[in-house]
Amino acid sequence: MSKLNAAILDFKKNFANEKQGKQNFHGKSYAEVVLRLNYARQHLGSELDIVNSIKHLDDNRIIIQSDGYISGKHVATGIAEEVKNSSHINKTSHVENCETGAVGRMLANLGLAGTAVASAGEVSNAIDGSLRIALKQLEQVTSTEQYKSWLTKNQTDMKSLSSSNPDAYKDFITDFTEIKNKLVTKGVIQNGGK
Repeated sequence: MSKLNAAILDFKKNFANEKQGKQNFHGKSYAEVVLRLNYARQHLGSELDIVNSIKHLDDNRIIIQSDGYISGKHVATGIAEEVKNSSHINKTSHVENCETGAVGRMLANLGLAGTAVASAGEVSNAIDGSLRIALKQLEQVTSTEQYKSWLTKNQTDMKSLSSSNPDAYKDFITDFTEIKNKLVTKGVIQNGGK
């Protein structure tokens, strides 16, 4: 396991200085799966065997388990679940996203993690998902005060999504603008959001 220890030490030593492959959310640094995998492959090469298996699959949901083996010895497991259409990326790629998440969690459990086990992608998807729920709440707003409160409550997540996943943010803004325009039409808020 000395190669694994070297990979973990190298990752921990260099993670803070990495320019790509990481994102910060709410004061924690999250490593993207590709960054974790690069360190693993750099140190372990083909000695690391990643075996993914589908544990559940239906029309709307998938669960994948990722097992890591080094020289034939099982060393870590990660599991992920994704729901189709629950986020921007899951509209077209919930299976692939789930596989990436499972591999990322396995690598984090192996010791290749930033200051948090979740990957940057997982956090971005969670924010996208929570903002989708927030949009449903926005549809129920009945006063300018409620609208302003909604904006204040969701401001941090909107900024995080904007920087972490511009495509998902663009889709979110399209939906947000449509709901906001309906609120203006109903007279709940004035044009310009006041």
